[in-house]
Amino acid sequence: MNCLNDIQCGRRVIIGIRNYKECSNPESDLFINDLPGISLKIAAQISSEELKTGNEVLKKCINTAIKKVFNDFNLKVSPYFDFNAIVQTREVNNFSDSTIIPAAPSERGLLLKRWRSELSQIYVEELYIKVDSNITLDVKLYNGDILQETIQTAFEAGVLKTIRVDKKFTAESVKIVIDNTNTAVYSNQISNWNFQECGTCNGNGQGLVVKGWNGSEENNTMYGIGVKASVRCYEENLLCSLLPRMYFFIWYQSGVEFMKEKIYSDRVNPITTFTRERARELLEDYQDEYAVQYSVFVKNIYTYLRSLKGECLTCNGNRYAQIHP
Repeated sequence: MNCLNDIQCGRRVIIGIRNYKECSNPESDLFINDLPGISLKIAAQISSEELKTGNEVLKKCINTAIKKVFNDFNLKVSPYFDFNAIVQTREVNNFSDSTIIPAAPSERGLLLKRWRSELSQIYVEELYIKVDSNITLDVKLYNGDILQETIQTAFEAGVLKTIRVDKKFTAESVKIVIDNTNTAVYSNQISNWNFQECGTCNGNGQGLVVKGWNGSEENNTMYGIGVKASVRCYEENLLCSLLPRMYFFIWYQSGVEFMKEKIYSDRVNPITTFTRERARELLEDYQDEYAVQYSVFVKNIYTYLRSLKGECLTCNGNRYAQIHP
């Protein structure tokens, strides 16, 4: 999930600019220049050497608003939840020098599995491969059932090869295999222990499971491949899952950012000189609307975050309470 990068690079449009052909269909169906006091003409009047057109002014306001909304979210959530960046790491590298599995016409290796979670992904750091031939092989990494990465590597018989991967995988399982047709592989048993360690807000607790893959089913045997991998949580995934709930206060915050640009513009013309007072009034209105929208969001978000599966969010003991005067 790369939605934040897509937003920042303009590949994904949250708030649009009406009558601007490059972003005519925002996913929220909201346009910054539908807000009172905002138009392409007015934006052009407050453009500068840095922001030369009205479009650039409006784009900057929208991007700044999105960053502000995300930052506010982190401030609102942090009193109630701790975010675990790396939930669990496992390293399987215990090849036996005396245990060698004969060659077979099959792609064999490892299967990594994690719990179902909206926020976490499997991250493969390194692979450890030990075969019994001097051979060049394709190391294949599957994101679920989809081949995501192929690494062609030369191997020496009996020599452990370390391959740096540093890739994250969105699926709940990752399969890592090599073709065993023309080479025997070193092996050992994969030790499995109790993964029910980590606690979450909803009571779930599971871990990263590493199994052998014999070409058709999983077991506890290594087939020439070891791994260092982890389950990692990404705040981006959380923010992206919540984005549709944030549309309206991103919209109002875009209005706030535009009015700030208008009030503090260095340009001197009738637009900037005689409408600053009106801009201050609208700034206050948009800030009030933003606060109202955000209060509704925060009221519901505590229950939503407690319902998420996985170990990424841990309750820290505080409880959200809405107090009415």
